[in-house]
Amino acid sequence: MNPHSTKDRIQNHLAYKLGLCMIAFNKIVGGGQDKQNSLILKIFYFPSFLFNLFKIIQLHKAKKRKYNEIIEIFPSLKYPPLQSCKDYPESLSYKYHLAYLLGESLLQTNKTWYRGSYFTLHKKIQKAKEKYQEISYIIKELKAFNQKPYEQIDIIELANSSQEIYSLLQTYKDYLPLLQTLFLNFPFFMQYPNEILQWLNSKEFKEQYIKTNHPYPPLLNPDRLNAKRE
Repeated sequence: MNPHSTKDRIQNHLAYKLGLCMIAFNKIVGGGQDKQNSLILKIFYFPSFLFNLFKIIQLHKAKKRKYNEIIEIFPSLKYPPLQSCKDYPESLSYKYHLAYLLGESLLQTNKTWYRGSYFTLHKKIQKAKEKYQEISYIIKELKAFNQKPYEQIDIIELANSSQEIYSLLQTYKDYLPLLQTLFLNFPFFMQYPNEILQWLNSKEFKEQYIKTNHPYPPLLNPDRLNAKRE
């Protein structure tokens, strides 16, 4: 692992490693294939799956203990802050890979296992998958419009607003002028998401711009902007 690479360090997080194990298990048992065969495979492979999770956790803890012992003796060997790594902005996206999101769901569930949180694990896994699909779709659309999301926007802000953005893109997927305006001004959208979403979902916007297929739709209500200037 390169300590100066955000990508390597995020992939070394326990959440990421547990998520990879969960994805590998799902592939083995067949995922969305025949339910009966999938259930049989799950029962057969589940003990080894749990053992692999346990082994990953124990090995991770052992490495962490060893690292803490080393930097206590040699403080100069302490890893630099993630923000100081050259690939920091782009590599943050690894926190929103399916493996990381699944692993986080498992770790969060494990923290409150005594409250019966494992009964809600399936729901959390589904939410993690939905979040991954939303973010992947948004980034794909950004790239299609020749935008470089990691250089222009905060990937964490994008992830926090992914559900709203995904819904917006699905609603107006056939209104190309709006998508062009939106992606060309995506950093601006990330600054004022609530105001823009309120305007785009308004009756006034739909009547004036969508119904007429207006070629230059504004991201904010022009009448309100003019009133403020006056």
